[in-house]
Amino acid sequence: MPLPAWAADTVTIITPSWRAERGKQIPDYDNPAQVTEITGCSVQPAGTAETLAARQATTIRLTVYLPAGTVIDAHDAVVVAGTRYHADGAGQQWRSPTGALNHTIVNLVDWEG
Repeated sequence: MPLPAWAADTVTIITPSWRAERGKQIPDYDNPAQVTEITGCSVQPAGTAETLAARQATTIRLTVYLPAGTVIDAHDAVVVAGTRYHADGAGQQWRSPTGALNHTIVNLVDWEG
């Protein structure tokens, strides 16, 4: 089931490959395992926060509503309007009041500073 017509944003999901670094597996977004463009999304602001302790930084959060059945993992990155954000947890499938799968939601985060 597609989201309403006002959900006209396009995002790109980057599923990273993995590489070993210092004995630990870390995600490699520069050499992704898969890149998927998703249309019919709605990207909404979810707040910002400024951190002044120990350093000056800003946290930017977005909430993205994606078409039903879109799979997004907690390690995926999502490009929105040219900026790469990181999934803040795995995508969640939402159901309508009738029980049908309605949409997928994911929270994104980025840091500046």
